[in-house]
Amino acid sequence: MSLLRGLYVCHAQETADDPDVLLRKALHLGDLYNWADGASFFTEAERLYAARGDNRNALYAHLGRIRSTMEQLSLPEVSEELGVELDKNPLLQSDKELRLFCLMVLGDIDGEMMPHQCAAIGSCA
Repeated sequence: MSLLRGLYVCHAQETADDPDVLLRKALHLGDLYNWADGASFFTEAERLYAARGDNRNALYAHLGRIRSTMEQLSLPEVSEELGVELDKNPLLQSDKELRLFCLMVLGDIDGEMMPHQCAAIGSCA
């Protein structure tokens, strides 16, 4: 029994140190529309990718972290920042998958803001 427990602990430690596994788990939670539960996985994956110098995947995890914590952020500010990044960040201009993920995050943020803007002006027709 202790051998199995040891293997489990070893596997769990390996998983916690592998940003690819963490990012996949976080994205899976996002696919289930359970973004908030993925926040810690995105955050840790971002940290590990950055430590490795993997800017592309660190940005991917960062965008996921933004999406998973957007209820805690100023949506207009984040929307504007993502728009600027889409225009100026070379990674977001050259990597189609990364750009699409950023656009999805931006769309979710802008979609959340829309009902509030509509209420403020009285209509969205």
